[in-house]
Amino acid sequence: MQAIISKTRALFISLPNFGQDLLRGPSGTIIQGIYAVNFGLDLATIGTILLLTKIFDAFTDPVVGMFSDRYYHAYGTRKPWLVIGTLLSILGMWLLFTPSVGVSAAYFLFSYLLMYLGWTLAEIPYAAWKAEVNHHYDSRTRVAAMDSFFGFLGTLSFSLIPITMVGLGMSEKVEYSIESVHFTAWVVTLILPVMVGLALWKVPDGVPLQQERRTSLKENLSAVLQAKPVFYFMVIYFLSGLAMGMTGAVNYLYLVRYAHASELVVYSSTWGLFVVIVAIPLGAWLCRVVGKHRVWAFSLVVVVLGVVIKDFLVDHSLPDAAHFKVNNLLMLFIMGIPAIMVSFYTVAVSGLQGDLTDYGQWKFRSNFSGSYLSFMLLMNKIAAAFGAFLALNALQLSGFDAKSGVEITLSGAWCLRLTFTWIPALLLILTIPLVFYYPLTREKHLVLLKALERRSRREAATVVIDDARHTSLPAAAPIVREPEYSSRL
Repeated sequence: MQAIISKTRALFISLPNFGQDLLRGPSGTIIQGIYAVNFGLDLATIGTILLLTKIFDAFTDPVVGMFSDRYYHAYGTRKPWLVIGTLLSILGMWLLFTPSVGVSAAYFLFSYLLMYLGWTLAEIPYAAWKAEVNHHYDSRTRVAAMDSFFGFLGTLSFSLIPITMVGLGMSEKVEYSIESVHFTAWVVTLILPVMVGLALWKVPDGVPLQQERRTSLKENLSAVLQAKPVFYFMVIYFLSGLAMGMTGAVNYLYLVRYAHASELVVYSSTWGLFVVIVAIPLGAWLCRVVGKHRVWAFSLVVVVLGVVIKDFLVDHSLPDAAHFKVNNLLMLFIMGIPAIMVSFYTVAVSGLQGDLTDYGQWKFRSNFSGSYLSFMLLMNKIAAAFGAFLALNALQLSGFDAKSGVEITLSGAWCLRLTFTWIPALLLILTIPLVFYYPLTREKHLVLLKALERRSRREAATVVIDDARHTSLPAAAPIVREPEYSSRL
């Protein structure tokens, strides 16, 4: 069986995630609020643009995933995709993060689409490469932990930018603003290409467990639709995507515009991300001890409790003067608990996604990791798009006005609470039993790895016999399941 991946190699292959998550920082929850508050784009327009960009991003995922798989089968590498995607996402980021006064909805839409296209071209092949570089169950956990560490470190770096700008005299107030987003663009441009270059230089291409063959688009689609663990992931991703789409779309509006906690947002996100990073080794250890899917399920339970408790800590008696009822120090402590769980489930989910590479090779005799990841992200991003669209349009209908200085109505405040806390919490509760009963456990993964090794030995023996007889190899086998193990997954 393959040896566990070295810490050095796991470090280098995870480096690009730092720059990628630094880039994602503003685009996930901040930029839409900035365009609404600073540039006057109404919430319904922003919601529609987010819906269109997310749908575009979602449907380009499987296309990139399938062509990335076919390119890998033909040339044995996915690295060129990462280079092209990185350069294109940086170009889109500059347009989105450095807007001029009086920007239009069309500008917002085009820059978002360009950034998402580059993002997809890099993200899908990069995730598949990380899954292919080593097939050991605990290697996936090590890479996932290192990947999560650099990803959260990148997000933490974004949260520290407002504090850094105040320290450098570039800003007078600790808050997320268009200036801090512009500063982020410079940092990403300087470091992301360097980190991508180091990963490409130090880490080889993935090595398949068996001989690869070129697959058709029909086979890729069939491999996605017939994979039971992928089905579980897609349902979970749909429900959690709706939840995260709603929360992400109104996060800035709830905490800054409604709860009047602009400084607390910066400090709490910084503290939360620090806690996440520190907790990653514990999450990796728990995944090895009790199983990745169980860690994921437990962390979701605690995250839901944390989301609900946070809403109870806000004084909602006066909608236009809402505020947290506890001091900042206690709020930081409370927010740190679900942050630990975010660390746990990020490590668990990344590792479980990597195991799907082996599942595809076992069941369909080929590597479909790019297709699996892209279709799961397709479901997640479509759900997130509709979640954001529904939340922002509901706010618009409730009478909530994002512009500063405008009074917040009671109906607007209730709608904000529902879309930020209560509906997302309910959706996450529905995912918990699905996660707990996820079918591809450690034990079943070990079974299919052994089956793959036996198959590889049989095929190697067949090649030796055929060579001895001077006969040609048989044509590539069609997609079939292993009869001996098909009942287990």
